[in-house]
Amino acid sequence: MKIFLQKEDNDIVYKLFPTQNLWTFIKLNTRNGQMWQVQYDTKENNRLETSLNLIPLVVKENEVNNRFTLFPTQNIFTFILLD
Repeated sequence: MKIFLQKEDNDIVYKLFPTQNLWTFIKLNTRNGQMWQVQYDTKENNRLETSLNLIPLVVKENEVNNRFTLFPTQNIFTFILLD
């Protein structure tokens, strides 16, 4: 499984990481570690965004773009969040 990474850019706050589940991504706030599950479909009524972690992992003063990132593991349901 490959991670969809955009070029290193200090202006990028959110990144989408693909999962092995069809139509499903994890949206990561790279500044504070908040995450959402994003599901999309070709039909508008089947789209969904639900929270995985709404608690910031750092205080506001320590937020920096690209601070956090996700790495997949061999278990399709598990990612490692790195600071």
